[in-house]
Formats: sequence, C-alpha cells, structure tokens
Amino acid sequence: MDISIAIDFDNIENNIENNIENNKKTNVIEQIKEDIVFLFFNLTRKHKETSVFELKMYFMNVLDLLKKKYKNSSQSNSSCIDNSEIRQYLGLLIRLIIHTRDNTYGKGEHEISYMLIHCLYQYFPILAIFIVKRILVYGNGNGNGIGCWRDIKYLCEYISQNSLRRSNDSFIHQSLEIMNNQLRKDLTMVCSGGNYSKYSISNVAKWIPRENKHFSWLFDKLVLNWFGFSMYVGPENRELPPVFDKYRRLYRKKINSMNIFLDTTEIKQCSRELDKIIPENVSKYTLMKQSSLYFDSVSIDGSESLYVYNQKMICNKNFEKYFEQDFFELKTKKIIDNREPGIHVGHGDSHRLFADLPISYFIKQAFLLYKNPTMDGFDKKVSILNKQWDIFYGDFFHRFLSINREHREQYIIPVLDISQSNQWLDSESFYVGLGIAILIALINDGDFNKRFMCIDNLPTWVALDKTDIFSIVSTVFDLIKSRNSTYANFYSAIDLIKNTVIETDIDKSFVDKIKIVILSDFDNIDGRFYNNLVHRFIRNEYWDENLDIHMDIDNLIKLDEYFIPHFTFWNLSKKQVIPIPCSYKQPKTKLLSGFSPSVLTDFFANIENIHDSPYEFMVSILYTHRYDFIDEYLSKIIID
Repeated sequence: MDISIAIDFDNIENNIENNIENNKKTNVIEQIKEDIVFLFFNLTRKHKETSVFELKMYFMNVLDLLKKKYKNSSQSNSSCIDNSEIRQYLGLLIRLIIHTRDNTYGKGEHEISYMLIHCLYQYFPILAIFIVKRILVYGNGNGNGIGCWRDIKYLCEYISQNSLRRSNDSFIHQSLEIMNNQLRKDLTMVCSGGNYSKYSISNVAKWIPRENKHFSWLFDKLVLNWFGFSMYVGPENRELPPVFDKYRRLYRKKINSMNIFLDTTEIKQCSRELDKIIPENVSKYTLMKQSSLYFDSVSIDGSESLYVYNQKMICNKNFEKYFEQDFFELKTKKIIDNREPGIHVGHGDSHRLFADLPISYFIKQAFLLYKNPTMDGFDKKVSILNKQWDIFYGDFFHRFLSINREHREQYIIPVLDISQSNQWLDSESFYVGLGIAILIALINDGDFNKRFMCIDNLPTWVALDKTDIFSIVSTVFDLIKSRNSTYANFYSAIDLIKNTVIETDIDKSFVDKIKIVILSDFDNIDGRFYNNLVHRFIRNEYWDENLDIHMDIDNLIKLDEYFIPHFTFWNLSKKQVIPIPCSYKQPKTKLLSGFSPSVLTDFFANIENIHDSPYEFMVSILYTHRYDFIDEYLSKIIID
C-alpha cells in the first residue's frame, strides 16, 4: 500500500473534522449575534406578562448557551468557542443589561432590567451582584448615574415574585445589604461634623422602604441586617427578636434624620409643610409625578382646612416665581453654557433644567392643555410648559452639536405611526414617537427641515411652522383627530417619499443620503418587512416593474443603477415581542427601541456609519467607554 495515499486520506479526514468544528463555531456565534440583536430591538417596557416571559426565555437561552460553552471549554479542548469569545459575548450581554437600565445614556428601563439581572444571577451570580453595585454607585452625585437607589426595592419585589425561595432568596438579602452599607457611609459622613451638603451623600435614605407600606417586609429585613440578625428570620415564620419594635424605632429615626438632611420633598408633604418646599430641591422624578405642586390651580373644598389651602397657595406661588422668565433666561443659560458638550448636568441641577425628563412628559402635558383650553390659568400653564421644553430641547441640541462637530447636513425623514394600534392600552408609545419625530424634524436640513410624516392608512406630511411645544402638538392633533385607522400602511409612506423625491427634482444619487426613521409598534410585521419596503421603493422610484421581488437586497445594493435610502426601525411596542424586520447583518439598516431621548443621541452619534448592519450599530452603542468596567471585571474571572 502506498503510504503517501494513506497520509492524504488522514489529511482529508482532519480537514473534514476541522471544517465541521469551524461550521459549528460559526453557527454558534451567528446565533448568539442574532439573539443579542433581537433582544436589543425588543428590550422595552411591556404591558403583557407573556411578552416579558418570552423575552426572559430568550435571554436565558443565550445565557444557558454561554454557560455550557464556558463549562465545556474548562473541561476539554473540544469546545467550538474559546474563553476569549465567551468573555466577548457575555460582556456584550452585560453591556446590554447596563444600557437597558442606564438612566442617563441608555434606555432607562426599570422592570425589564430587573428581569435581566435576575436571570443573570441564576447563571452568573457573582456578575449579577457586581452589576447591582456598579449601577447604583456609578456617577453617584454628578447626574451621570446608571441606576438609582429606588431600584433595590423593586428589584427585590421582582425577585420575590419570580424566585422559588420567594422573599428568602439570597439575592434579595445581598441587595439589601448593599443598601444598608451605603446608609452607614452616609450617616458616618453626616455625623462626622464636616461641612457637607446634601449632594455629598447618596439619596438611599429616601428610597429605603417604610413601615406599614407595600414594602414593609423589606423594611423588617433591613432592620434585621442593620442590627446583625439573619434576614432569613422574618414575620412569615414569627421568629422576630423580642425587642424588634425597639430596633424598628431606632432604624426609623436614622432614616428620618437623613431625609431631613436631604430635604426630601415627601417628608414635607407628609408633615403638611408645603410652604417650606424649595422648588430647586425638588427631584425631577417628583416634579414629573407630582405636577400638581405647580401645575394645578389651587381651590378649597369641604375636605380641606383653610390651613392646607394656604399651604398649597404658598407652594404654588413659590413655583411660579421659580418659573419666571428671568430665571430661565439667565440662570439656566449660565449653567448650560458652562457645561462640557454632551455631559449631563449635575445631581443638584438636573431637575432645575428639566433636561432629563422623559419626552412623553412634554407631549402629554401639551395634549392635556390642547384638550382643555378653558381651564383656569391656561395661558400661564402653556407658558411654563413652553419654557420647560425650551430647556429640554436646548440641552438636546447642545448634545447634538457636540456629536455633529463637522456640522454635516442631515436628511432624515421621521415616519410616525399614528394608527390606533400604536395607541393601544395607553398613549405613551405614541407620545414618545411624536416627541422623537419632532426632535429630528427640528434639527433636519434642506427640504426636510421641520417636516415629518404621519402614517395610518394614508401618509401625510406635517410641517412645523412654530417651535414651541404647545403649538407643535396642537398642529399634530388638529391633523390627526379625525383619523382613526387601525393599521399603518408603510408602503404608501414609501410611495409618498418617492413622489417627493421626484417632485423636488433631486438627483437619484441623493437618495443614498436619505435616512428614513420609522417609529412604530410594528404590529403584524415579519422578517421580510425591510426587503418588501426596499423593493417597493426601487420599483416605484425607477419604475422597474421587472425587478425580481425575491432578489437578495445585498445584491441590489451592489447594483450601480439603484440607490437605496438608509432605514432605521424604532420599536415602540409595549404589547408584544417583535421579530426583527431584517437580517442582523443587513447593510444600511439600524434597529432601535426605547422611550428615552438618549437613544436618539445614540442614533445621531452613529449616523454617518450608513453602511453599518444592525449588529455593528448595536455594538457601536454598547461599546462605550462608560461600560468598560465590565470587560475589566470579566478579564479577572474568565481567563483565556
């Protein structure tokens, strides 16, 4: 037998095995990438528990895959992906969690983030604890925080409702210990006698659960931990220490003393000292949730004493002075001008500037005024809202300029879904979509400046003649109040865009610069949605009826005779989990989701990378230096 032939057969066999392993590796990595893009596109607040559960299962499947590959890689050399790749994609997943929760530069989501963190704890508990600590302390006190101390009690509530151990889950106990440790640090600083302000400490005392409230079970566990008892002892098994009431009282006094130092608004409300509320010390959260402090007319009724009425009057007047024109023009302008480009204001100023309020707040308040033009103090309330919007938009525009330093012209067409489907259950999705469309329209250039498109069964251009938020919202609602279509015909929107391009006699090559941003809940779409839109655009623009509707989009893009706009799909669905409308590696497309204007900042920061795929776009967002502490930590616990 010829030995050389035998050797050749061995090489062939080895090559086959290597190809199989490489294919396995490629398939695993491709699946991980697609799954992470799918999650990035869908991780927003959801009304339906079934939708949250579906996302939970999806996320746990990815974690399970990475966990198994990690175990296999440590046991043998046969794993199809190595530790460096496991660390890379696990790091990307954790960055996704952080970005989902990030109050300042991410989506700012709460409940869905708690689900992700709890899932991570079940596979990588050390990582989950690390994340909880970092999101609470990162940027603490300078307005650039990722999370807040409010997260702890709601995270614990989520865990107790979804853990087999209920309220005795160890993750709850570790989270509460983090809370008490911070309280000790704050008390030590305040009691040291130094010249400290409220901004020198955290606001953990404000968010510690209270007795006899919904979270009283957490209060008891915090008391037990504070005085050195096991948190596994609790009211449910009646094994509380005999002197527990004394411990409750002592702990409560510590919390109250810290809240007095913090000048917590709620303490003054409970003690009926509304006249002592200092407007500039009111947090943005309280300002948004309790607009009655300054936005409602004060009247007396039979259920209130004259004293309470006078308290409300004084509080109202204090806020009215706070909102006077000279304050907004002088003090606010000074703060904005002294800020670094792209950096949010500090903890003590964020509420003053209204820059970090959700965009839905402005649209909702404007709509309430639009519906009630005869309400008391109408003109004053419109003026206050417009001033708040000026600050919000000014801050956003300031960040946009810091991103667009070369002042490139932007040709973006926001397409807003105004169908009834997009307003189902509540109107937040619609309010956010409208707010984003307005922001894009105001900074647009050329023929698209101050214009966006509304779409239900028919598309309509909206032109913004004024820039104050009340006038803009009034214009939009005047337009759509008589329309009640249940679906959005996106293909008719493509037709209208094509006709606009033709009517303005724009060179076809200019189409390549156009960016279409579709803002919708994307009800009833499938994975070919993008392909169908592009084919529709090409057939209509070039009247090429012979174009093969099944031709691969990548091949179309390569054809010199076809110019295709860049598409961004912005998911605003609070109802259901949406299939991604294109391949995760499709060029010239972006996938976004969320209700925070910070997501729009992400869009503009990467807008010039027009050939990026959804995966590349997502990576460019998540790999911000802000989250680099994740990779530093992973490199210590997952060794190559």
